[in-house]
Amino acid sequence: LFLDEVGELPMQMKSKLLRVLENGVITPIGAEESHSVNTRVVAATNRDIEHEIEAGNFREDLYYRLNMAEVTLPPLRSRRADIPRLALHFLDLSNEEFGQDVRLSSRALIRLQNTKFPGNIRDLKNIVGRAVLLTDKEVIEPEDLDDIAPKEEAELEASPVLHEEFDLKAYLDDIRQKLYRKALEKAS
Repeated sequence: LFLDEVGELPMQMKSKLLRVLENGVITPIGAEESHSVNTRVVAATNRDIEHEIEAGNFREDLYYRLNMAEVTLPPLRSRRADIPRLALHFLDLSNEEFGQDVRLSSRALIRLQNTKFPGNIRDLKNIVGRAVLLTDKEVIEPEDLDDIAPKEEAELEASPVLHEEFDLKAYLDDIRQKLYRKALEKAS
């Protein structure tokens, strides 16, 4: 059983969940009889549960009941090297789902690498899916992402994370365009 965002459960539900985990017995809604269950539970949250326990928002006994093994995944913004591979995977899925044959340019992949993705991998998947759905082109360019991806002002000094599809010429062209734009803005 996968419990997504277990930190968001109301305190009353946390008590009931703890009872189920301890006893292995559930009573379906509307039923009079209880049933034993034998299941493994995987729980996920984006909250700092230890902080939530201190604040009184999460039961310490439930935490220790769930926390047999903990896996901490850093946010996508901390794993920029994974973004191109994930974006290309989501591109394949979206192309199949929408019956398209669209590609992402190297510059678009660099743009995605410089995006913070507050919604993490789900956010990246949705952005790629929207780009495929909304485009009428064969290749998605960075400017095609302007309305659907949060635009970050990337540091010009920051070096890109290299990946299989990395195109140095496209990257340098993109930097050159940004420098020209900044120069024109300052001159105006």
